[in-house]
Amino acid sequence: MIKILFLVPLFLGFLGYHFYGGLDVAGALYAALLLYFANPTNDFTNVLIYIAKYSALIATSGIVISIIAKAKTVIQHIWKNRFRDSTVVYADSPEDGEMIAGNLK
Repeated sequence: MIKILFLVPLFLGFLGYHFYGGLDVAGALYAALLLYFANPTNDFTNVLIYIAKYSALIATSGIVISIIAKAKTVIQHIWKNRFRDSTVVYADSPEDGEMIAGNLK
């Protein structure tokens, strides 16, 4: 579903540039792809292009944020697993965890 939503700005931009902007198919597709990089090549203005422009910006921002979040998770895993002799203790409450961890020493 998310992948389909990512293509909506491309489709709307293509329609806006091709049918209302008068560009040929290749030019309209190229102009619609450039909307993802916040760098429109043409100054055509219509509702479809505005919607495509801002939704492409939101989609690109979402991808950047998800990449940063994934990198943060990877760095956290590396940081937590930096010592091989560590033991992870899972418990229902902090007191139980401290008691179990005290018995391991």
